[in-house]
Amino acid sequence: LMEEDWDAVLLRSLPRFMEARDALEYAQAISRMVACLGDTHAEVSSRALAAWFGSAAPPLRTRMIEGHPVVTQLLDEQAAREAGIARGDIVLEVDGEEAGQRIARLARYLSASTPQSLHLLVMERWLNGPPGSKVRLKWRDGAGRVRSGAIARRAWPARIPWRSGPAWTT
Repeated sequence: LMEEDWDAVLLRSLPRFMEARDALEYAQAISRMVACLGDTHAEVSSRALAAWFGSAAPPLRTRMIEGHPVVTQLLDEQAAREAGIARGDIVLEVDGEEAGQRIARLARYLSASTPQSLHLLVMERWLNGPPGSKVRLKWRDGAGRVRSGAIARRAWPARIPWRSGPAWTT
């Protein structure tokens, strides 16, 4: 059911495996190949790849809404308030990289069955970095002002719900 010919994907991927200079480049090559499966159940795991994606996140979550990464959840209201970030803000840049470019760059390494699933997988990772670091953000607030600031990343419990209410209401 793949859209691409698997033999062609494998042939295209082999040079990346052979040219990999370290564990990260090898894991990235495998991830790019696996992403061609287009199956959310297919995932590559390695220490090098986990470190590259980052194991710590800022106290906020984003979701793709109408094609934009929007802050939808604040895990630490006080830290977000101090940074000036609020729900509904649209993230424009992360660590100096334009949001759309960062999303596209990370998406190449993730396999997903649907565009919505791919967005969720990217949103789970795209603000991450090393523990104790700060993510530098540029965002557009609800009044349309472009703002910038930094907020600390940290490890969070694995199972914080992505929504606080029902998926739908009547």
